[in-house]
Amino acid sequence: MDIDGKLTQLLNYQTAATTSLPDAGGYGATTAQANDAYVAAQNTATGASAPLDTSNPIIADAINNNWITSSNTLDFNGAFNILQDAASSDMTATKLAGLQAIAQNLNGTGSNAITTSTYVKQMFDNVVLGNTANYMIGNLSATSTAAQTTALVSKWFQGTDNPSLGSADATYQTVSGSLFASGGPSASDINQGALRDSAFLASLSSLAATNPSAIQSMFQDNGNGTVGVRFYLNGKEQWVTVDKQLAVMNSGTQNNGSNLLYDSSTNGSLWGQLAEKAFAEFTSELNYGNNAMYNIASDGNSYFASGLNTTLGDFSQLSLQDSSTTHYNLTSDISANAHYSAMKTWLGNQITAALSSGNTVTMQSTSGSTGEIFSSNLVSNHSFAVVGYNATTQKVTLDNPWNANGVNITTQFSMTLDELAAEGVRFNVNGGAVMTA
Repeated sequence: MDIDGKLTQLLNYQTAATTSLPDAGGYGATTAQANDAYVAAQNTATGASAPLDTSNPIIADAINNNWITSSNTLDFNGAFNILQDAASSDMTATKLAGLQAIAQNLNGTGSNAITTSTYVKQMFDNVVLGNTANYMIGNLSATSTAAQTTALVSKWFQGTDNPSLGSADATYQTVSGSLFASGGPSASDINQGALRDSAFLASLSSLAATNPSAIQSMFQDNGNGTVGVRFYLNGKEQWVTVDKQLAVMNSGTQNNGSNLLYDSSTNGSLWGQLAEKAFAEFTSELNYGNNAMYNIASDGNSYFASGLNTTLGDFSQLSLQDSSTTHYNLTSDISANAHYSAMKTWLGNQITAALSSGNTVTMQSTSGSTGEIFSSNLVSNHSFAVVGYNATTQKVTLDNPWNANGVNITTQFSMTLDELAAEGVRFNVNGGAVMTA
């Protein structure tokens, strides 16, 4: 589906060719989200703001009910009320013009601009101006029915468009709990369930360990059973709304005692589960509105979506921070390199700098069959959060996003760079730099 004649290819990551030898171009390869050919998933209005026409019934209701305040501000509830008002009957050209005028002033500049948060502006734009994730419902038009308008409002403001569970023996149910535990987010809050999305969950774990305030800033509790969740796409904030319904297994429990099908916690916090659900919603903007949970299940090694030159692992890590990621392979071939000692020091310094700056660091294992425990506590074809590094011993502390769902292994453990090189791994360091000869 094209929006305003734009191509549906949404972004094309620029990934440098990986090279192992410092004297053959550098140790490390950087992936960034910048690309001049990028086409936004979301339509926005541009240009100057203009006085609102109060003869338009949508605008009149918005002002008379103080949904748009006298100081020209608009909050989440006000935006929702405006759109609910418009959805009370079939759309008309006049009603659509009123909504578009409000969107213009939310995006525009000048004295008539309406002040709101990036989150509210994006949700309003997604309903009124369109988004590729609306593919299944259809973008709003002057001929939209009340049912279609309601579906769009429900999707973006109420989070009712729950991701498909496929053939899983589970149903969505409203769950209780707080967004964060009393101590705030931590790596151990993540307990991977029946979805191979360790790349995303490891990225969350790492960020929770090194920069918990960054995790907290991802969420906006709307006070009505819904939560706004922020990601990044090509360096720009991208928000989605989810409700507090999660996939509950119809029978049985996870190893940690939870009956949630996917990620769960042992302290009653919901942020990890809601982030996982929101990530499936977010990626629907790259999948023609398909928000199935299995779209985020590849453990990071496969290419993400049609037309995109990035793996899900890269996409996951870059979606949490406005940053580039540098990859460092650590293998037996690397350890045979004449520069190996210097490369280890460089890698250790990059990990240390990233962790101290609150940046995400993950590690991917590659050996063996998926899920196989092949060395100490390493699991093959799996992503781990890097939560610590000792420069003296060159030991890396890793957190397996299985955490309390892990069986017969220690999920937080340490290994030296030499030990990891013998097994074959790749480090992914947000904000890392390439070592040159």
